Amino acid sequence: MKKLGIMVLVLLLLFPNAILANENDTTNYIKLAITEKGLHAYDYQVSDGSYALFGNDESRDTFSKENMKLDCSLGVQAQVVDFLLQNDETEQITNVVYGYIQTYLSSLFSGVYQIEPRSQFYSEAIYQEANARNLYEMFNKRDAGVGVRNYNFAVHIDQLKIRRDLAKVIVSLEADTLYPNEEVANVSYGIREGYLLKKVDDQWTIENIIFQTNFPNDTFIDFRNAVRADNWESRFSFENCQRKNYESNINFSDYLLGSIDKPSFNIEEMHLGF
Repeated sequence: MKKLGIMVLVLLLLFPNAILANENDTTNYIKLAITEKGLHAYDYQVSDGSYALFGNDESRDTFSKENMKLDCSLGVQAQVVDFLLQNDETEQITNVVYGYIQTYLSSLFSGVYQIEPRSQFYSEAIYQEANARNLYEMFNKRDAGVGVRNYNFAVHIDQLKIRRDLAKVIVSLEADTLYPNEEVANVSYGIREGYLLKKVDDQWTIENIIFQTNFPNDTFIDFRNAVRADNWESRFSFENCQRKNYESNINFSDYLLGSIDKPSFNIEEMHLGF
């Protein structure tokens, strides 16, 4: 009986270690798999040119651009601008911003990475940065659309100001989701962002995006409050105002290994906390 008691005690002491070992093995396997997927994201390209990285059949159908519901509304200030201009400038600007956010949300929640078109961006640098941001968020919030049973997505244009060939837009993104089978059922992915647009050959393009990924930052507040148009470009163009200057020590595009046109991502540098 004494020997049996000793054996039971030994098993009890070893069992938690066995569980811990299995957990570590699982974590290491996931880390390795995600790291490899990031490095070879271009291998997941499908026939339409997008990249099926995450998600399942249900999420890819629900959150495709064709099926995803995304409301768009103008705040009071933006409505006043729209009324006073009496032309299609506000509509064009809204469509550019809405188009970027639509592709971002569709990619994140469907699990299918869709590259934003180069024509929507003023420079190659912001084209790479904006698309890299979408890819970063997909790896940071993997399978965000899996298990969603209800959601509410809406783009609110809080501020829209136009000065000659420049436009300043402040956006509130409402992205609330319901995961009924998860421990945390209600998750909000809502953010506020600033967009600087520049008109080139009668087409409005995104010159820069002032991100607020983790918390409100002074740069976003300064951009929101900026009145003088000459300050918009001199202070907030992508050349002069990059994420690494105000929110992090690294740009989203710095995680890229090469170009976004053949996506390969350095997951090790993201420190995802596996």
